[in-house]
Amino acid sequence: TLGESMVRLSTQKGNRLSNATLLHLHYGGAEANVAINLSQLGHKVKHATKLPINNGLSESVVGELQGHGVDCSNVLYSEGRLGSYYLEVGTGLRPTNIIYDRAYSTISMIKEIEWDLDKLFDNVSIFHLTGITLALSEDWQSMGLTLIKEAKKRDIKISFDMNYRQKMWSAEEAKKKTAAKAVSHWHKHRTVTASFSSNPILTISIISIIVLLFVLIYLTLFVKFKYEVTVETNTQSAATILNRK
Repeated sequence: TLGESMVRLSTQKGNRLSNATLLHLHYGGAEANVAINLSQLGHKVKHATKLPINNGLSESVVGELQGHGVDCSNVLYSEGRLGSYYLEVGTGLRPTNIIYDRAYSTISMIKEIEWDLDKLFDNVSIFHLTGITLALSEDWQSMGLTLIKEAKKRDIKISFDMNYRQKMWSAEEAKKKTAAKAVSHWHKHRTVTASFSSNPILTISIISIIVLLFVLIYLTLFVKFKYEVTVETNTQSAATILNRK
């Protein structure tokens, strides 16, 4: 898994951030949570991220991950800050509220891929990434697609969680900035299935055959059922006539 690891500061249930005097501290992040859950299910998992160097919070993040059996050998360090968010726990009809404080975090400031890709993808069978990471910056929108391409070159399966967060970017922005790149990549690397679907005549023919098969199956079952009902009805009528005689 690869993504931003963060610190979460949450209120006690029923308390508002506006009057809270005590916050509970937890570590996580969408991708880190997936890594922990997979590790707990018995899988070997590596998590890649970038954290502030010489920072007690960074040490706690790594300690939390390693405590759950997650390999942190692909964690990078540099000057910067750890992204965080404040969670106001909802209660009753009041929904949970989140305030992000992740601007200029260490990982969001990456401009080009800093990992050794051979090391990053060594002995990896599935690469997990989310839309949250792509929302960090325009650079990450390009880097995310590049990482997916590099993983596929190594025959690694891709697990991509859309995980749209409207507080990070608008739906229009997400569509505009990622769809064009994804479509461009698709056209360059489309498979036999994609080429097949680009032939409308062939597609219509196949669909027509499938529909015809379903109709034939339905008619066969209907005729069989009607025949059985007719035979049963005639048998009962015959039995009734004989009894009267």
